[in-house]
Amino acid sequence: MRDGESKTIEGLPAGAAYTVTEGAVTGFTSEAAGDTGTIVKDKTAEASFTNNYAVTSATAKIFAAKNLVVPPGLAGPAADKVKGSFTFTLAAVDGAPLPEVGTTVTNTDGAATPVAFGEISYTKPGTYTYTVAESGTLAGVANDAAEKTVTVTVTDNHDGTLTAVSSAPETAPVVFTNTYAAKGTFAEALIEKTVEATGDAWAGESGKTFAFAIEAGANDAGVATPLPEKATAEATFTKAGSATIDFGKLAFTTAGTYHYTVRETTASGDGWTCDNSDHDITIKVTDKGDGTLEAVVDGGVAAITNTYAADATTATIAVAKNLVVPAGFDGPAADKVKGAFTFTLAAKDGAPPPADGTTVTNHLHGYRIRLPRRRDQRRRCRKDGDGDGDRQRYGRPRCGKLRHDRQSGRLHQHLRRGSH
Repeated sequence: MRDGESKTIEGLPAGAAYTVTEGAVTGFTSEAAGDTGTIVKDKTAEASFTNNYAVTSATAKIFAAKNLVVPPGLAGPAADKVKGSFTFTLAAVDGAPLPEVGTTVTNTDGAATPVAFGEISYTKPGTYTYTVAESGTLAGVANDAAEKTVTVTVTDNHDGTLTAVSSAPETAPVVFTNTYAAKGTFAEALIEKTVEATGDAWAGESGKTFAFAIEAGANDAGVATPLPEKATAEATFTKAGSATIDFGKLAFTTAGTYHYTVRETTASGDGWTCDNSDHDITIKVTDKGDGTLEAVVDGGVAAITNTYAADATTATIAVAKNLVVPAGFDGPAADKVKGAFTFTLAAKDGAPPPADGTTVTNHLHGYRIRLPRRRDQRRRCRKDGDGDGDRQRYGRPRCGKLRHDRQSGRLHQHLRRGSH
């Protein structure tokens, strides 16, 4: 019978005892009144049954998971650092029932392994809405800030049972996907420049400037090899020595081995010999697992050496013997003077000596003799026709200059006669 319907049984004899029972219906309870008694003549006995629909509760669980994406070339954080770093919080919308315990859970890993909130019990059919949010921090990881919406649909099976279905079961949890990122910079010297030179005259007032360039090479990271802030650099030296050269910061986002070529672009010349060869530089970048990359030079920096040497030249040191012969003396003969004196050259403070000897002897150059003036010579004169052909006519005194003939080794006197 349906709700409110009734049935009448007639023809029962007076004094008969009766019992009325109702068959059980799943999901319903039965409360009977007048279900037993005795038939009284000319009266109607009434038995009533009140049925109440009752269901057993249904339960459901909501699952969440952490999916940590580590890009190729990066190691990412260690597993023990990931575990428990993120917390998921379940919140009810519009009074939806919540679990008695377990509205917050933490991740077990970064591999999307599901973790369950506490069990939720439902006593009525309907659609229940929840939100799940993530919190927590991990170096190099940006949280997924978006809340996730989850529903649980509860259905009446009309048999006293309910079925609860979660939109985030264990097989399809609500997933928070985070991506790990790491970066690092390198700002150390890539070149050790050495200048080898004697003295500092080459430096002038402003020094000597050398220029350098860098080019990006290959890498095994599968990305473009980054270039530093500057593609060129300069270094000025005012004296011999060494200095380090850098090209500014290099920014890396992927671990790997990167290759570069550095060279000096200053050409040789003006006494300088410059090293213009290519030098390979290898920088190894590793992920520290905390959002940072460590970059180090593998194999050392480029050693570039320039040398300065002035063009060779020669100089002559001249020395002479000046022999003074007083008036009235003839002095020694030229062959006696020649080679009679030796000159010795000695170096000081490391000065280079001559290649062909440090001693020389004198050669007679510019040996001058002035003849004396004699008064009686002025009165002597040549008489014509006296037969004295060997007599000289004297007038003013004559001066003579002795010059040394290098070919003959003799002295020649060049006389200059004065006027009468």
